[in-house]
Amino acid sequence: MVTTGIAENSLTTLNLIPLGNSVFDLSSAETGVVSIYDIQGKLLQSFEKTDSNALIDFSNHSEGIYLVRLTNNTAKISKKIM
Repeated sequence: MVTTGIAENSLTTLNLIPLGNSVFDLSSAETGVVSIYDIQGKLLQSFEKTDSNALIDFSNHSEGIYLVRLTNNTAKISKKIM
C-alpha cells in the first residue's frame, strides 16, 4: 500500500507506517478521533486516539483506496492509503 498526505488546517504530521500486509502504525503527536473511509466516502471505522501511536488493521477490508483522517477540536489531517 502507498500513502499520500492531505493536510488541512494546522495539525502536525500523521504517519502511517506499514507493519505487515494489512496493519499500520498510525503515529502522530496529536490526539483526537481517527476515522477511516473507503473511496466512496463511506465511514468504515472510527475510534478515539489518546496516545501518540495507534494500530489500524485493514485485514477485514478488501484491497483498495482508503482515507484515514485524524480530527481534533481545531483541525484535521488526512492520509490516503492505497
